[in-house]
Amino acid sequence: MKDEDRPVGILGPGPFASALAAAVERAGRPMVTCPGIEDESLTARLASECVVIFLAVHADELTPVARALGKVCDGRHVLVHPLRGLVGDALVPTSVVLREHTPVRKIGALGGPLVASALVAGRPSGGIVGSRFAEVGDAVRRSLVSPMLRIYVTDDLVGVEVAACLMGTMAMGAGFIRAIGVGPSATAVFLTRGVHEAATIGAMWGARRETFFGLAGLGDLLAAVADDDRPEVQVGRLLGGGMALSDVSSAVGGTPESIRIGVAVARKASTAGVDTPIFRALGDIAAGRPTTDVIAELMKHERVRE
Repeated sequence: MKDEDRPVGILGPGPFASALAAAVERAGRPMVTCPGIEDESLTARLASECVVIFLAVHADELTPVARALGKVCDGRHVLVHPLRGLVGDALVPTSVVLREHTPVRKIGALGGPLVASALVAGRPSGGIVGSRFAEVGDAVRRSLVSPMLRIYVTDDLVGVEVAACLMGTMAMGAGFIRAIGVGPSATAVFLTRGVHEAATIGAMWGARRETFFGLAGLGDLLAAVADDDRPEVQVGRLLGGGMALSDVSSAVGGTPESIRIGVAVARKASTAGVDTPIFRALGDIAAGRPTTDVIAELMKHERVRE
C-alpha cells in the first residue's frame, strides 16, 4: 500500500481530536483513532497502519506522548500537532520536543483560524500547516482538505507554533478589553499593535515576521475575536468583569495553556530587552492583576512609528 493511501492517525481525546476526525472523514480518508498512550498495543497499531499522525493532546502531555511514539515510529512517519503550547518553563517549541524524543523529522504544526465546532459541523473553514518539509504540507492537505476546508502551507514551522501561542494570549486580551468597554478604535489599535509585538517576540525563536500577519497570526486572532466561546476570550472577559483569577479558572474549567504562556513570554521579552508594552500588560492581566488603566497606559506609550 502506498503511504498516501494509508489511514490517517489521530492520537488524543477531546473536542479537537473529534473535530480532526470529522475533517478526515469529510475528506474521504480512512483513519485510526487512539485516545491515548495507555494501551501500548493500540499505539503500536497506530504507528504500524498510519504514516500521518495528528497529535491532539495537551502540551503538558506532550513529552510522555513523544516518548511513547519514539518507541514505535521511524523516519517514514509524519507527526502533526495543533497545540497552543511552548513547552515547559524554557518555552521550547513543540517540534523541538518531538525531534528530541522521536526519530521523526517530518514534523508539522497545524494552526490558524481552525475552530472545532466548525470542523464538526462542516462549515467553511481554513487553516495553515507549517513544516520544513514540503511533503508534510502535501500529506496534511490530502488528509484534511474538502470542499468545506482549505489548508494553506508555509515552511515557517516555528512561526506557526509561536503564533498559535501568542494569539491565544491576545484572544484573552480581546475578551478583557471588550469587558471593560473599550471602543472599536482603541480595540483596533490594541489588536493591531499586539500582532506587531507578537511578530517581534516570534523573532526571538527565529520565526518570520510575515507569518504573524497571515492565517497563523492575524487570521487566528480574527477568528478568536468573533468567537465568544473560545476559552481564552472567556477568561479575558471574566477578568475584565472583575472576577478573581482563581474563580475564573473554576468557571472555565481550568486556565488555558496560552494564559500561562502570556506571563512567561512577557517575562522573557522583558529580560531580553524587547519593548512589548501590550504583552507586558497581558502578562499582568494573565497573572491576575487586571486593571482598567491598561489601555490608558498603552495610549501613552511613546512609540509612534509602525
